[in-house]
Amino acid sequence: MEGKKVFVTVGTTHFDGLIEVMSKEETLAILSSKGYTSVVLQIGKGEFVPPTRKSHGVALSYFHLKPSIAEDFAAADLVISHAGAGSCLEALEAGKPLIAVVNNTLMENHQTELAEELSKSGLCFYCYPTTLQETLANLDTSRLKPYEPGQPRLVAQYLDSILLKLEKNIFEDKRSKLTDYIHFDMVNWKISMSGWIRMSLPLFETKILA
Repeated sequence: MEGKKVFVTVGTTHFDGLIEVMSKEETLAILSSKGYTSVVLQIGKGEFVPPTRKSHGVALSYFHLKPSIAEDFAAADLVISHAGAGSCLEALEAGKPLIAVVNNTLMENHQTELAEELSKSGLCFYCYPTTLQETLANLDTSRLKPYEPGQPRLVAQYLDSILLKLEKNIFEDKRSKLTDYIHFDMVNWKISMSGWIRMSLPLFETKILA
């Protein structure tokens, strides 16, 4: 009988901390105890190259980037993703159990807010690279709720958390020009929010057409 598969993605960026943890013997042993036999790592532009091997009955392989990873999502029994909106949304739309891993080395990082809102809604588990093994050891995917497209409440809560943090940072950072700070942060906000806008569109469209 074929075992379960894990797909790990960092999107189009890099997240060596996640890839390094997923490559460790201890992590593979935990996954093996949970019935997983295959881990595919999409490492993006990362500098750390994981070893291709089989350990504890778990086959480890990787690739950098490719035009579409839809097939990898479809084949997975568990997705472990960086906590970027686009990657999280793609995993949820594919109907896969999701662990969102926050990259806490990023500046102006809003991944924590996103991951927390998804977790509070029961749509995913979230953690950091340092707590990923513990999260895997305690993993119970039956606790997760199925994702339903069009959830504007999540969008609103995430927006509130982002804007409050932005306002606090603006007034605390005396060294930055107000206009430069808003421009920089709002560019990143638009990128991170693109996935959330897609989440809410189906419900908005339903209301408009009704």
